[in-house]
Amino acid sequence: MLDSLFSTFAPHYCLSCDRFGRQICDYCFYDIELSIRETCMVCHRLLQRQQCRTCRNLHRVRQIVLGEREGILERMMDEYKFACRRETHRVFAQLLDVHMPHFPAGSQIVPIPTAPSHIRRRGFDHTRDIYKRFATTRELAYAPLLSRLH
Repeated sequence: MLDSLFSTFAPHYCLSCDRFGRQICDYCFYDIELSIRETCMVCHRLLQRQQCRTCRNLHRVRQIVLGEREGILERMMDEYKFACRRETHRVFAQLLDVHMPHFPAGSQIVPIPTAPSHIRRRGFDHTRDIYKRFATTRELAYAPLLSRLH
């Protein structure tokens, strides 16, 4: 909310082309290249239909990673997390909405939890903001079912 208010007095510049207005302008949004990961986040073996057949804990869990943290995605995430550009969660949610496959009715969005020390340091949970917005956009349930052990 504060970011929206401050952007009235000090508007954002596009992180890609430096145009005045939004953090990623409409022209640059569709130029963001995504490379969908085809290996498991845990064991790094090839996924079959976005599922790992090796990891027992991830049985029947679809793993969808749209891009590695590099290029404009890295810059956006760094600005979001470390420069407190809170409005960037909307861009990430929009990217997910445009590029994620259709989910069946009753699906739940379960984010990987952020470390509590990082939430305290930044003052917000970036993962929650992104995926809650995405779930709202897609009219899916947001279910923070996972927790960190450390």
